[in-house]
Amino acid sequence: MINETEFREIIRDELDLRSRIDVDEHDEHHAFIQSFIDRENRKQAIYQTVVTQVAGWGIVVILAWIGKTVANKFGVYY
Repeated sequence: MINETEFREIIRDELDLRSRIDVDEHDEHHAFIQSFIDRENRKQAIYQTVVTQVAGWGIVVILAWIGKTVANKFGVYY
């Protein structure tokens, strides 16, 4: 009787013969796609950080402008 390891090897070899790419190359493709997804996720995280910081600084600038406008309206100079 055939054991599980031998069975898996036979199946793997047969699939390699029928496929245009072998199992190792297929695994490399999966690794590449995963690294691509990870890279895109890092880019998205950086983009979100930049958007958050720019929005925060925009709010600070608007509040400073409002404060300066109100101070000028009431004659408070600093």
